[in-house]
Amino acid sequence: MSFLFLLTELGVRPHPRHPASELVQKHIDRGGGTGGRWYIPPSWLEDAQSANHSLLSGLHPTTVLEAAQLALELSLLTSSFAPRSRIPLIAHQTWRSLKTSAWPETVQRSVDSWLSAATPSNGSQHADMAYILWDDNGVDQLMKKYEPTLFELFRGLPYPVEKADIFRVAVIHWFGGFYGDVDVNLLQHPDDWIQAGDVLPWTDTLTSTSHGPDNSLHVASSPDPNTGVTAYPYQIPLGCPSLYEQLMNRGLAQESSNDNVVGAVFGIECDTDPRSSHYWRWGYSYPVQLTNWAMASAPLHPSTSAYMTQVTSEIRTNLSVLHSIDPLDLTGPPALTKAVNASAALLTGSNLRWNSLTGLSDPPGGRGKVIAGDVLILPITGFSPGRGRYQNMGSMPTTHDSARLVHQAQGSWRKTDWRVELGKVCRSQLGLCRNWKKIP
Repeated sequence: MSFLFLLTELGVRPHPRHPASELVQKHIDRGGGTGGRWYIPPSWLEDAQSANHSLLSGLHPTTVLEAAQLALELSLLTSSFAPRSRIPLIAHQTWRSLKTSAWPETVQRSVDSWLSAATPSNGSQHADMAYILWDDNGVDQLMKKYEPTLFELFRGLPYPVEKADIFRVAVIHWFGGFYGDVDVNLLQHPDDWIQAGDVLPWTDTLTSTSHGPDNSLHVASSPDPNTGVTAYPYQIPLGCPSLYEQLMNRGLAQESSNDNVVGAVFGIECDTDPRSSHYWRWGYSYPVQLTNWAMASAPLHPSTSAYMTQVTSEIRTNLSVLHSIDPLDLTGPPALTKAVNASAALLTGSNLRWNSLTGLSDPPGGRGKVIAGDVLILPITGFSPGRGRYQNMGSMPTTHDSARLVHQAQGSWRKTDWRVELGKVCRSQLGLCRNWKKIP
């Protein structure tokens, strides 16, 4: 038993096979198209048609990219957004293969969890939600069309986890919605992720600086004099597909007078006292660090835009030495933390103290905190509940009201690397080896 436990801790995990659930069989096994599988709520099409909306996207997508574009258009036309947000109710996941008979049980459970949220039973109080599962071909489709200047660099990245990291952000940057790794199971429906208490103003007790929702930081263009409709509040990049630009200009997520509008949601995975060495001895890069196994965003949000710009620049700058750079620092949670922090500082004039996002002095479970006008940062219990006593950092049980999902930490990139394992021991026990690579 102890030997099996050791193998599990080192990332050597068996992949048992189990029959797919009815939802997985229906929407994945029997689904059609290339690049992935998808579910788009029939009610969205019915609502759009009954309102005589002329759709820019085809009604019968044959590729995952077409499906994602249709889902975005329908969410805009039917105002299908998570409450208190501009985030469309579209769920995204990715797995390398659509052959469910070869999926690990963890992947089957996760996909079933998200499909269950997207296809609520009769009498459910939750809104309809689209669901899109992208395979490797679909990921390449997205990157080639929407990130053409990054695509060749993306294909040449030395570690698969780096490609997965970039896709996580790229998909919600371009299509908006909720992203979850395939080892993430929902505890709350995504339309419950943004709670009333999350959008209340809060104050940094050290600097007395106030933060909270503030739409004035995302200045929308003037209303069209003919229609009275305000164009999309975030900047539409030059050179993006013309059909996509038309889509975004047609969709107004919320009235600009609504000061409780969230544009992006991220969760904390590390929450430590910055005066201590705990964070780096436990393998993190920042005392308060974001995770990337789950996140949500409106399309073209400044924080996701900052990440895409940052990773493109750093990959180009370090092209000849990419093999020697820790993937976590280049594309992973530290890179996401750096980009969100930089984007927030740019919008707020650097009046945000990043470490003020800690929940260590908050009530049990913590509270969400809005920065940069519309970026919601959830406490550690939000996306990382149920931690044990070691490296707990304020994480409450999965039954806590703040827990949105549970992460099983079954990353497909995991493999045994004795130098990485030695580095963990060296950091945690001796306080050395700080700059050793943290993943194989």
